[in-house]
Amino acid sequence: MLDMAMLDFPKRLRENAHLLSLLSHYAQLGTEDRTIWQDRRMQMEGIDSKQMTVLHGELIAFDWIEQNTGHALGRPDGTISGCYRITQNGLREFRRIAGIEAVEQEETTEKPQPRIPRKKKAKSEPQAVETSEPSKDSVAGTLRVRNSDSAENLPMCDEQLRHTSDVEDGTIHDNYNESQQLAQ
Repeated sequence: MLDMAMLDFPKRLRENAHLLSLLSHYAQLGTEDRTIWQDRRMQMEGIDSKQMTVLHGELIAFDWIEQNTGHALGRPDGTISGCYRITQNGLREFRRIAGIEAVEQEETTEKPQPRIPRKKKAKSEPQAVETSEPSKDSVAGTLRVRNSDSAENLPMCDEQLRHTSDVEDGTIHDNYNESQQLAQ
């Protein structure tokens, strides 16, 4: 069954001196600017590394510190830099237990890092040019679409030929009428 004393966070903090000491450590580091990520406290007197992990886990579970392990860096001496920071709830609870009058500051969100805009490719208008004359057997021709990025041949039907034309030597040729004459 669930122990209700575990859910009484202030009571848990008052009863566990090591938990209070660890919260005090992060609260003192975060009093000036709580948005700065702090190095992980690796050792405390009378506590082994496994117990330190449990204490950090409790502080995270109670929402008294935040974890930043995705961006934290390990140092050669074993310290993990930029790993934790105190939360507003953590500061509030620490001040309440320490008897310090709480001065609520508005939560300042971190500024997102500016994104570098991508260069946009210049789009050119596709140009339609007929590439072959229709034969007597078929009224369909081939339309070539030219673009700066790609070129492809597309089959044309009679309806499409009706609406296309070629300009050759300043003379406009109606492809539909020419293809009808060739078919006869």
